[in-house]
Amino acid sequence: MGKREPNFIYIRRIATEHDLTHEINIGKPALNIFFEGNLHLTFHHINNYEKKYAIDINSFNDDPRFGKEVYNLINDEGGIEIGDLFIVYKQSKQDYLAEVVKTGNSKFDFFNQLYTKPDSNERHSFIITEDGENANFSYTPNFSQKIYYGVPGSGKSNEINNTLKKEIDNDKDREFQTCRVVFHPEYTNADFVGQVLPRVKGGDVKYEFKPGPFAKILYRALHNPEKKFFLVIEEINRGNAAAIFGDIFQLLDRITSENDKETIGNNTFGIGWSKYFIENDYINNYIRSKVEYSVDSYTEEHDNKPIPLGENIVFSTNTSLRLPPNLSLLATMNTSDQNVFTLDNAFQRRWEMELVPNVVDKTVKDEKGIAHGKLQMEAKIEGTEITWEDFQKQINNIIGEKSNESGLSSMEDKRLGCWFVKAENGVISKDTFANKVLKYLWDDAFKFYHQEIFGAEIKNFEELQKAFFEKGFDVFSESCGLQYSDNSHAELDSASNEGDSETSSE
Repeated sequence: MGKREPNFIYIRRIATEHDLTHEINIGKPALNIFFEGNLHLTFHHINNYEKKYAIDINSFNDDPRFGKEVYNLINDEGGIEIGDLFIVYKQSKQDYLAEVVKTGNSKFDFFNQLYTKPDSNERHSFIITEDGENANFSYTPNFSQKIYYGVPGSGKSNEINNTLKKEIDNDKDREFQTCRVVFHPEYTNADFVGQVLPRVKGGDVKYEFKPGPFAKILYRALHNPEKKFFLVIEEINRGNAAAIFGDIFQLLDRITSENDKETIGNNTFGIGWSKYFIENDYINNYIRSKVEYSVDSYTEEHDNKPIPLGENIVFSTNTSLRLPPNLSLLATMNTSDQNVFTLDNAFQRRWEMELVPNVVDKTVKDEKGIAHGKLQMEAKIEGTEITWEDFQKQINNIIGEKSNESGLSSMEDKRLGCWFVKAENGVISKDTFANKVLKYLWDDAFKFYHQEIFGAEIKNFEELQKAFFEKGFDVFSESCGLQYSDNSHAELDSASNEGDSETSSE
């Protein structure tokens, strides 16, 4: 990146009622020091759209204020209040970028610290900063890297969804600000990052870079610095994470202290940026020139408008790739599947690890007043008076005991999650229980204890399922440890059993 002129920032504090009822007054010091030529003003509005104005600087000589068009736009769409800041960035002799920074905006504290009071006018300030030095200020801090892990059905994906809803309350924005991907054994680095593929245009075959989820979310995060973005990876250990991430692994180390900020050329990278960088010409070119959805075009027009990189976004042909501060990576991992692909210590060290407890708070209600946790745990298994909570807790205790007896600590990871199966209208159907719960217990949790848990007469899962439809919970041996009160252990209706048995045999 070649050396450019220093950034020049104009700060106008809204200090009085007079400021709220008149056009935005610039003041003659700004005309003499800051503005020059016939300027092109690009106004970044608080509702995330841009509007451009061509302003004749010569007309400011006797009346140094912005036109009513700019003033009315600000007021019509939310306005300025006393204490807010009107910021103008000088990009060149003719190009200026303007925005309103509200007192509650994440950038306000930064500009408030930069603000100084010239002797002539306490409402104006002119700040010179080295190119790129303060690039970090405009990115909303959001750089967690967390793996949620736990037993199957403990609510890991739901935990991520709750996080996303807290951070992004609008459904359409959440769709734009999130990329979600599922790792699996056939998933590759090319799928994740992007790859060059042929594309037919006008009868000609051209080779273009097709971005993967990583490149897409990186693009959006760099082009929308005031928004938070999330890359969600489901089942991170069901694919070969080391191979899928490849050299992106280097980006997972983030700067967490001002003491570690680094200046390279004209760019300074502070808290939240990747500590190290990588080179990737395809992604670099994509970020600078590839057309992607902006927030407006994605949610309203879907017209694929390109988003110009602002001066506060430090990126050029020579800028290496780093994760920006407004991009988080969230992942889920089933502990019972940890033997599919092992996440090595070097990889895990770069993530926060959070265990999702296998419990449900039955007091929590949604916006409609429904306590889904209570309904789930108190649901009865069809044909019995046995609640899911009673069965799940008892069977998990047995799994834990067998784990201790055998010395196989991994068995404890085979416990049933609270949401392993979901109740419908307060009932867990016998079909769901047989085909999901019993199958999991036979194939996974108790694959070395079939006779001890289910009885010596049952030789395979088909016999187990048939016996369950005929005898209900009598398929579990008396010595396995399950205990129920007499009135809770009801056999399935015999007429229904015959039909289910026929169905299962088909």
